[in-house]
Amino acid sequence: MPPELDFGSVHVGAVVEGSFRVTDANMVRISSAPSWIEIVYSNPESRNPSGSGLVGVRVDTSTPGDLGGAIVVETDAGDLTVPVSARVLDSTPRLDVLVYSSPFSEGSTTNPNAFSTLQRFVEEAEVNVSYVLREDWNRVSDSLESFDVIILDERGLFSMSQSRIKSYVRSGGYLVVFASYFFRGSVDEANQLAGEFGLTFKDEEETGWVSADRLADHWLMEGVSTVRLLRPTPV
Repeated sequence: MPPELDFGSVHVGAVVEGSFRVTDANMVRISSAPSWIEIVYSNPESRNPSGSGLVGVRVDTSTPGDLGGAIVVETDAGDLTVPVSARVLDSTPRLDVLVYSSPFSEGSTTNPNAFSTLQRFVEEAEVNVSYVLREDWNRVSDSLESFDVIILDERGLFSMSQSRIKSYVRSGGYLVVFASYFFRGSVDEANQLAGEFGLTFKDEEETGWVSADRLADHWLMEGVSTVRLLRPTPV
């Protein structure tokens, strides 16, 4: 169970989704949630090593404001409370970015401080980010051209439409793909996608942290001097 689900700063109209697991108990139902939270799915039967329950949520970003509240989950061990928050901005962003799938998902949300750097970067860079659950690809697949950049993680690689993404790139869109030797099968998926554009991922990894300072001369890298990666997969 995450101690907190904080989406940071997002913009009006962004798709903002996340999910969490119920641990150390068995979920019965959602007792209550803020009016600006939509429960995308609620599965009490979803098993995990220390309990059961999986909940997906979506933030209403139709109006600006500082949103705060809590989702209350009824379990066989009593009620569990998950604070949830987001700051919805009504300003003109520099970039529209789709992150698929949402990093605020399942086990990744156990540490609310894990995304503090991401949240600070998004706000300072004036980026309009949509965080989409991997179960919700169809929600955005018809509107990919509205995004300047699409970021695909390993899980997203298995859930999106390759033909749709390739069409987006051919039309001039920018795509950032993450694949890793550790996430078995993701390198093969990435190569099916990126191979058509002249890139090949190797199904291996470097050990530890690796820093790169010979970066492409591209507007996406403006202001970036070094990229630091943990156990990266060579390309």
